[in-house]
Amino acid sequence: MTTIKIIMQIAAQVLAYINSCVNPILYAFLSDPFR
Repeated sequence: MTTIKIIMQIAAQVLAYINSCVNPILYAFLSDPFR
């Protein structure tokens, strides 16, 4: 594998991890106005 492919895979995993961590927080903040 090339270095670019490895970096892309790591970046995708990091983004997925950050997304799964931030989503509940965003939902908690955004759910109040929508109730």
